[in-house]
Amino acid sequence: MRFVLALSAVAATLMVCAPATQAYDAPPVSVASPDAPPVAPATSMSASQTVAEPRTEASLAAPASGPSGTPLAPVLPEAKPATPVLIARVNLSTQRMDVLVAGEARHNWAISSGRAGYATPRGSFRVQWTAKMWYSRKYDMAPMPHSVFFKDGFAIHGTSAVGLLGRPASHGCIRLAPANAAQFYALVHKYGVQNTHVQVFGTSPADRMVARQGRRDRPLDQAVARPPRPNPASGRGAVSNGYFAPGSPYFGRPSFVHDGIIYVKLR
Repeated sequence: MRFVLALSAVAATLMVCAPATQAYDAPPVSVASPDAPPVAPATSMSASQTVAEPRTEASLAAPASGPSGTPLAPVLPEAKPATPVLIARVNLSTQRMDVLVAGEARHNWAISSGRAGYATPRGSFRVQWTAKMWYSRKYDMAPMPHSVFFKDGFAIHGTSAVGLLGRPASHGCIRLAPANAAQFYALVHKYGVQNTHVQVFGTSPADRMVARQGRRDRPLDQAVARPPRPNPASGRGAVSNGYFAPGSPYFGRPSFVHDGIIYVKLR
């Protein structure tokens, strides 16, 4: 009996001395301050409900996978087809204009470029603006139907002088037959002004004419005297310089002929 009472006393002593422990699965208890807002009670979440993790750049770039785990190709928006480029190639040498759409030749028309003294600018240009009917402020309000301006006041437009097509006849513009000008004007508006290019190249017959005229009418100080030659009219083998025999006041002076008229440098 004394042994049992001794064991009970030892057990009571151990219970009093042992420190209080907290269950591992119990939530920590925090003391809220009087001013803190009330905290909503935690709700339980079933096993089927999961929180979606935020997607990173790597996960966004990674393709999605199908049911079998095979990665699927990303779906990209369809690219819009490029607008074809409209090109007008003006050949001053042949006085013709080719019209190309996306590199494919569509038309070949006779033109009239600038006549002598009114050169058509050469180079590659973009269309600046258009006018269904325009009147030239510079040349007596001349009508310019279906004008497509490509540089300053120079344009591709229709003309009523269809009999002059195929040779230089304008003040620098590129003339077309009325029906061809209307068709080109419609093409420019179909494919867009910003997608239309004008290429002018070659040597106009008017330019060659001006060059020949310049050689014939060169200044007298650039004329070269002809070498002496026998003069059969004198009967004595006398020589003449240029177009004048010895003894002439013009003998030995630089001279040349233009349109049947002899020009002589006097001073």
